Amino acid sequence: MNKIGELAFWDTSCGMIPCKVLSVREDPTGKKVKIRLTASRGAYKKGEVREESTFWVVPRGNVRRHKNGIMIIGGWNWV
Repeated sequence: MNKIGELAFWDTSCGMIPCKVLSVREDPTGKKVKIRLTASRGAYKKGEVREESTFWVVPRGNVRRHKNGIMIIGGWNWV
């Protein structure tokens, strides 16, 4: 189980952007996570606060980097 305050990556078309989870809430379409970006990438600026689906916010421990790219290990649950 992954908790509020944990560091994560937001998976975007600009790549994996580091962030911090601020809150989690239920929505009719599924769980939503409020995040604060901790780095700037492309149009996304450090300090920006966004609300995204839990599908796109990956705990840092579930991301593996290797010479051929990045692998995301599934199975996380934000509470």
